[in-house]
Amino acid sequence: MKLDKLWISEFKNLKDIEIDFDQNELVTVVIGWNGAGKSNVIEALVIIFRDLDLYKAPSFSYKLEYLCRGNRVIVEAKKTAVKRDQYKVLVHVEGSPEKFITDKHTDFFKDETRQFLPSNVFGYYSGPSDRLATHFYEHQRKFRDQLLYPEKYGLNETTLPLRPLFYAQKVHSNFVLLSFFLGADEKVKRFLREKLFIEEIESVLFVLNKPDWTSKSGDPRFWNASGVVRPFLDRLFSASLAPMRRTIKVPHPMKKNADNVEALFLYLKDLSALKQVGEKTSDKDFFKLLESIYFSNLIHEVRIRVKVRDKNGSDESLTFRELSEGEQQLITVLGLLRFTRDDESLFLLDEPDTHLNPAWSMEYISFLKEVAGFNLDANKEKVDSTAVDNSHIVLATHDPIVISTLKQEQIKIMKRDEDSLRVFAASPLYEPKGMGFSGILMSDMFGLRSDLDTKTLEKLDEHAILLAKDERTDEEEFRYKELQKHLDNSGFLQAYSDPYFSAFVKAWVRQHGDKLFTQTFLSDRDRQQLADMTSEILAELDAEEAGE
Repeated sequence: MKLDKLWISEFKNLKDIEIDFDQNELVTVVIGWNGAGKSNVIEALVIIFRDLDLYKAPSFSYKLEYLCRGNRVIVEAKKTAVKRDQYKVLVHVEGSPEKFITDKHTDFFKDETRQFLPSNVFGYYSGPSDRLATHFYEHQRKFRDQLLYPEKYGLNETTLPLRPLFYAQKVHSNFVLLSFFLGADEKVKRFLREKLFIEEIESVLFVLNKPDWTSKSGDPRFWNASGVVRPFLDRLFSASLAPMRRTIKVPHPMKKNADNVEALFLYLKDLSALKQVGEKTSDKDFFKLLESIYFSNLIHEVRIRVKVRDKNGSDESLTFRELSEGEQQLITVLGLLRFTRDDESLFLLDEPDTHLNPAWSMEYISFLKEVAGFNLDANKEKVDSTAVDNSHIVLATHDPIVISTLKQEQIKIMKRDEDSLRVFAASPLYEPKGMGFSGILMSDMFGLRSDLDTKTLEKLDEHAILLAKDERTDEEEFRYKELQKHLDNSGFLQAYSDPYFSAFVKAWVRQHGDKLFTQTFLSDRDRQQLADMTSEILAELDAEEAGE
């Protein structure tokens, strides 16, 4: 699965916009100025694939080209009430337009093998808003229906699919961690040891609660649960130590008093007990089954206790929830990537790096490559023979540290035209790799005039104006010396001792004193004007030097 081109007629602030994804890159990072709509790009893609998967009328007009299972798929969608005019589809073998497959939208939508659609589209947003999550509700309802009535869909514990549109939530980090330890993947376990210092799982407590549905037949131990989850629950009950029932109090946001809820406590005393539950089950299937219980509204809480080892070699016992928000989010994303690495998938991640420390932000793309097992450069030979290159990751971020390891082709900047205010997408002018964080912040990618704080910049601007004056009043001279002292203590005046730099500043203020770029943010037009003014002054200084 690889996105190639996307044109959107109108969605929120995205109007008549085209985004050209580099075909040789499997990771695309979308950055943008405030209000430019980078998150809207993620949301638009979610809506597009939701509508395609459910064969719904398009929510807006667009044209999308992508590669999937060796085919190039071109979809033109028109927002209209006339059903036959809503979609135009063309599919041919990639690189061979003459090897035509279909141009009938009915073939596209009625294909039960889903060969023209990605196996999974994953959405993730680290913030509190549910704006993105709402677009996954219909798939979640359908999934729950499959769990409750598996015979209707011909499903069982081993054939249960991961739903086509999947929204990752905080609770999934628990399921991912348990699935990681159930598997024998040494790369994953090394990551847990070296980055999170998690040595092993000590115990797991499942707190099941009486669900909101009723059933006349099924397993009475689990409130007559049946269907796909029943065999798994049976193994969980058998492996647990002294199952216990009790009534728990669950706070309700709209009620003064907590609700009394019947609960079942199932305690797995060690990793061996966990493996007994997941016997003959892959890590991916184990994750699916845990999530199935959650969506059956049977899980109230999962308490995982892990053994962590600090850098001094001392062991400590912690609950998983004591790990940081960033650690839990990272585990969730990496787990979903890892479990679906053999499928053709699209990952739409909105600010997944929000809670990461700078060191992890810098390594984020490396984690995707090493832990998730992706070959992130589709145009080069695989260094790791087990790496896969069949999925596309689109990631929106504000963090310059994340993009400091990327190539020019992997970045799309959402910008706003100063005159028309129309949003458009562009590639950066320079390669971010090697620029450093300050260079990235002051490039066209983020547009800052400087990486200094506003107060210091104001002092530098004022100092430059006073420096350029041949004669200063007593008040100006006092202020000039005061600024000299402040800036010298901060180490800024070393550059001014250079006669060439000093001459440049004086010439700048003499010619453009009223056009100092005192704003924090520089637009593309400001940046070009700044470059033109600089060239003009340098030419003047060269002429003066030649005339001496």
